[in-house]
Amino acid sequence: SKKKLGQVLMEQKLITQETLATFLSFQLNAPIIDLKYYEVQKEAIDLVPEELARRANVLALAVLGDTLTVAMEDPADLEILDQLAMVTRKRIRPAIPISGGIEKGIKANYNVPEQLKEHLFSMGKKEIPPPEGFSK
Repeated sequence: SKKKLGQVLMEQKLITQETLATFLSFQLNAPIIDLKYYEVQKEAIDLVPEELARRANVLALAVLGDTLTVAMEDPADLEILDQLAMVTRKRIRPAIPISGGIEKGIKANYNVPEQLKEHLFSMGKKEIPPPEGFSK
């Protein structure tokens, strides 16, 4: 099987995601973060193309000098770390999300809802009438 040990242990309910995150944090010297309470910097999001974020399942969090902090499920994945470093031209500091949330974070920070896009597009095509009581 090509599954990672941590994934197998979680599937068999021998450890929790939090236990795995704690173990990885100590092993890899990577901080644990809870994405529910983390405010993502737009500057960080702008460095990582949406396609790469989705494919690699990573969420850029913060930029400090030449370092980009990125939430990732597998902070030991050297291939993804190298790709991120090449694309962003930053040193990559992985962080481990304690309760998942990367996918939700990607959706929240990259996607402008389709309805909003359509609405903004249609606004550009037609004149918006002034509010009642106002004249042009």
